[in-house]
Amino acid sequence: MSKKRKPIKKPKKKPFPVKKLIAAIVAVLIVAALVVFIVITSNIQREKDALKSTSWIPYSAKNASGDQVELNEIYQTKYTNYQGNLHFDDSNHFELWLSPGVSDDGTHTGTYELFDDKLTASFDDGTKSDFQITKQDNQITSIEVVYDKYTVTFHKS
Repeated sequence: MSKKRKPIKKPKKKPFPVKKLIAAIVAVLIVAALVVFIVITSNIQREKDALKSTSWIPYSAKNASGDQVELNEIYQTKYTNYQGNLHFDDSNHFELWLSPGVSDDGTHTGTYELFDDKLTASFDDGTKSDFQITKQDNQITSIEVVYDKYTVTFHKS
């Protein structure tokens, strides 16, 4: 007599765990986005701290054609009697003094938002302006402000 062979059962293929793979990818993307957000936020906070802890004074200026001009051309006064300044505080407010006379004469105030290489200033009178930031070795070294057809560069004092 012959023995009947039992048919060999092929193992069932398990379906590919697509849902688990998608969940893992989503989790990795969320963690990566969180890390990027933290790095960007900490860099911006460090730059805000550097802005606030520094006195910014006018260093140089260019006219609308891009030619270097003396600062007293902008102020129409003897520059040695006028220093001007740009100040930032802890609550995202700024004060810009760019006018001859006493500091009460030409003080412009408002709030600011800091982005990578740009600072957006919203003045109290409703106007907005972008202040250009220059960095060296990840440190802010100068701030350019457009003022009355001139570009004034502020450096740390």
